Amino acid sequence: MKDPTNALAPCARGRLIVAAAVAVASACSPPPPRSYDFFLNDSIARDGTLARCDRDPVAAQTDIECANARRAALAVQLEEERARREALERESAAKIEALRRAFEAQRAREAAEALSMAGSTSAAELDTAEGDTNAVEVIDIDADIASTAVQSVADVGAAATVDAEDEHDRAESSASDSAVPRPFKVD
Repeated sequence: MKDPTNALAPCARGRLIVAAAVAVASACSPPPPRSYDFFLNDSIARDGTLARCDRDPVAAQTDIECANARRAALAVQLEEERARREALERESAAKIEALRRAFEAQRAREAAEALSMAGSTSAAELDTAEGDTNAVEVIDIDADIASTAVQSVADVGAAATVDAEDEHDRAESSASDSAVPRPFKVD
């Protein structure tokens, strides 16, 4: 008599072979390449992939992971540079503002000294020229000179602020032009 377990053996063997082939085929297929966003968020994976790509530059030219890691590394560097530049610009603006205030205070002190000296001279002239209308005009002229000096201090401060803003705009436009990586052509 035939053994019933042997009758099932060829069928089971065929299924086992198919299952093993599927397992081997799925184990051999490479995982999908990691994305740009993955490398943007995972610095360790990005650095490891870049190190692997640097070891084999020929294979790295066609490796999608290498391209994604390099692109993410450039984006991270660009963002860090922008943050550094913004911090430097804030620091520079604070220094310019402090210098402007110091300059305005110095000019105001000089204008006050000039006004007090002009006032003492005018008062002396007023004492000697009682009833003379020229003394009153001297006081008015000195007051006009002092107000012009104060106005020129304000104009210089405003010009410095405008110059700082223009410099900031020029730096920002030149940085945005130079910070963007340009594609290159390989012949």
